[in-house]
Amino acid sequence: GALFLCLPLVVSTAVHAATLTFDPSSAQVKVGETTSLSIKVNAGTSEVLGVDALIEYDKTLLKVESITEGTYLTITTRDSATEGKAYIAGAVESAGESVTGSGVFATIKFKALANGTSSVKFLCELGETGESNISESSIDATDLIECSQNGQATIVSSGGTTTGGTTGTTGGRTSTSSAGRSSTQLPQTGVVQDM
Repeated sequence: GALFLCLPLVVSTAVHAATLTFDPSSAQVKVGETTSLSIKVNAGTSEVLGVDALIEYDKTLLKVESITEGTYLTITTRDSATEGKAYIAGAVESAGESVTGSGVFATIKFKALANGTSSVKFLCELGETGESNISESSIDATDLIECSQNGQATIVSSGGTTTGGTTGTTGGRTSTSSAGRSSTQLPQTGVVQDM
């Protein structure tokens, strides 16, 4: 009896974990321009029916311009209405089908709004349905996602007008320091002599 109780546990833990990753995992973009991240699914040998990806990013730095379908599944939902989040859901073409292995699920194009560094990550909680999931082709559509192994990306945006604005305001200070450059050299030599 005890043997039979152990067997299902062994089987369920042997299931290969499935993960979501971004490609590339880091990108640099000029403010006002766009950069794209592909979302990749890796399900290994598991048979997959559908994928949900809930993505979080810094809404003060980035804005979703578009979400395009990959080749892994058919995209059924693209929602980027909530700033700072994007939700993409996809499923197999017809009932009874499934996909295995890895592939590109979707591509998100981000526009850089301001200078800074934003991490882009998958919101993921095992057992929850309103976030990132990879559903197995089984009666109960088991969630195969391994949250801790999901990838994340970093987007660095730079060259925006915000830096130009700050140099303008400190312009007065730079002119005084350049004018007083010869006088700032005197204390330096004095310090050296004191030592």
